[in-house]
Order: sequence, then C-alpha cells, then structure tokens
Amino acid sequence: MKHATLADVAKATGVSVSLVSLVLSGKAAKRCSPAVEAKIKKAAKDLGYRANRLARSLKEQQTRTLGMLSIEVATTPYAGQLLSAAQKTARSHDYELLFVEVENNAKSIEEAFGLLAEHQVVGTLIAAYFHSEVKLPKTTPKNLVLANCISNANKGKYPTIIPAEYSSFMQSLKLLGIAGHKNVGLIIDEVEWPAVEGRTKAFIDAAQNFGWIRANERIYKCANTNAESGYRATLEMMLRDPEITAIACYNDPLAMGTYQALKELKIGIPAQVSVVGFDDLELISGGLRPGLTTVRLPHYQMGREAVEQLIRICEEKDEIPMNVVEIQGELVVRDSVSVPRNTSASNSSSTDSALSNQEEEK
Repeated sequence: MKHATLADVAKATGVSVSLVSLVLSGKAAKRCSPAVEAKIKKAAKDLGYRANRLARSLKEQQTRTLGMLSIEVATTPYAGQLLSAAQKTARSHDYELLFVEVENNAKSIEEAFGLLAEHQVVGTLIAAYFHSEVKLPKTTPKNLVLANCISNANKGKYPTIIPAEYSSFMQSLKLLGIAGHKNVGLIIDEVEWPAVEGRTKAFIDAAQNFGWIRANERIYKCANTNAESGYRATLEMMLRDPEITAIACYNDPLAMGTYQALKELKIGIPAQVSVVGFDDLELISGGLRPGLTTVRLPHYQMGREAVEQLIRICEEKDEIPMNVVEIQGELVVRDSVSVPRNTSASNSSSTDSALSNQEEEK
C-alpha cells in the first residue's frame, strides 16, 4: 500500500510542497492563513500522511522516540489507561513510545535507562500503577517526567503528574457528610504511601467539617488492601462500633470485603450502612449489588499530560516546566450511599450473633 507523500497533500490542497512541509513541521508561522493551515492539516490526516521519521531524525540529529518505564502499569487493568493515553499522545505529536517494564528499585531502573540510551530516546517517562514513591538511581536522563509516582530523592526536580488524592477522596466523603452521617469509619492501608497520606488527611478534615464522632478512633489500618482485609476490618469495626452508619474504604477491593462482612452480619447497604470506595475498578464497583459509589482515578489524563509535558521539555518549549500537576479523579455515584438510619440496636445484635457463629465454627 502506497503511503501518502508531501506532494499528495500539496496536490489535494492546491499549495506548494514546501508550504505543506512547513505547516506539518510546525514552522509555518505567518507564512499562510489559519484557514490554509487547517486545510493542509486536514488533508494530511485524511490521506493518512505520516512523516518519514528516519529522514526527519537525520535532519534534526535526534530520534523521535520517547521511552516509558512501567512499574506494573501494563499488568494492572485500570492503570493500563495510562499506557494507552501515553501511546496515543506520543503518536499525535509524531513520536514513538518505547515501552519497558521495570521493578521499583534503583538497579532495575538504571538498567532500563541504559537500554533506552542505546535506542537514543530523547525523553523518558516513568509511570507506576498506583501513587507511590519510585526509587531512582543516582544518575538519571536529562529529560524525565514522572506519572502516578514521586521520586525518592530531589523531590520537585522532575515534572510530576499525580492524582489529587485529597480532593478526589473528599468528594465521596462530602457525599457522606451531606447525607447526614456522623458515625463514619475509615479502612485504609497501613503503609504510608502518598495516596494514604492524602486520603487520610481528607478523612480527618471531613470529620472536622461535618462533626463526625470519634473519627481518629475509627481509622482501621490493614496490612493488605484486598477483600479479605476489608472483610476482617469491617467485622472488627462493627463489633467495636455498632453505631457506625458509613464506611469509607481506601480502595474498591477493601470495599468488596466490607460488602461481604456486612452481608454476613445481615446489615443492609445502604439502608443501615453506607459504603464508598476508591479507584472505580469496574469488575468490583459495577459488579457489586448495590453498585459501589467510588472515585475513578484519572489514569488516562495523567498519561496524556505526562507525555505532553515530556515533549514540551524535549522540544524546549517549556523554559520552566510545572513541577507538580495534580489531576482530580471523578466521583462515580451508584447506590451504596443513603441518609443514615437509627439502626444501632439491630446492628449490634446482628454483629454479636454473626461473630459468635464464627467463634463456634473455629
């Protein structure tokens, strides 16, 4: 199949080949009207024109290739949106993306930097599947951007695109507060990841704003953030605090465990206890009944913004790049939140009964 050329685009638009070249290389400032420029770009797109990267690289004395180091991004379903956005954004600017999976340690990342250098990439993106701290080696590439992670050293040195943890989680907490809940518990990871810090602060501030009772005592930390941990934490929470009317979970797997525990305790959602999660893992949040109210992480937006910033740095279009960009997640309201009911007595009796049964089974 023959590829469209500059001459094909020129013929389709009735202008010279040189003008087409200037427009498509971004160097046509004040050489033609905006209407003509738009016409040329549309024709190039319609004809499927793509620049000869080899010729362009030789002329510019650098490749049109970006490197992306992934810390489990490709293997985590919802985080894969970050990779998809990075690829599409790179291609829209006529760059290719060289993808390498790495472990989150300095040696693995340093080896990957060397591999990318052999392929003469002009810039590198490091992305993680969740908002965490990345362990960088002492020597790093000149053009480096981080997505969904922060550096363990020289914080603020590299442009960093991260979720707005505080304001994102606050959306679902406000939903509980506005509904009138006063007895709210939090189930969260015990490891002090950046995500944990932001979401915990949001919970404490929401508690103060809405007058939640004994909020600091109602934070339950888990060694793992899976359904089993959510299940155990919820049983403990309801045993200690049968007056709880809402539970905020650090992520959707924990929330799934909360659903399982409440069902076993014969406590209705949301009639007796409201539940909110975080991440919007659709296999969980959309599959639970009732559907889980949660926050969708902005993985796609982070991938797009990170590559946009990387390209601006590589092309020296940003004299002072933004150090940290926080992107807010989207609140997804389903059916797991309602106004609180006066169910302390029934919660207490059903909790005691279920826990007694468990002890007998053991």
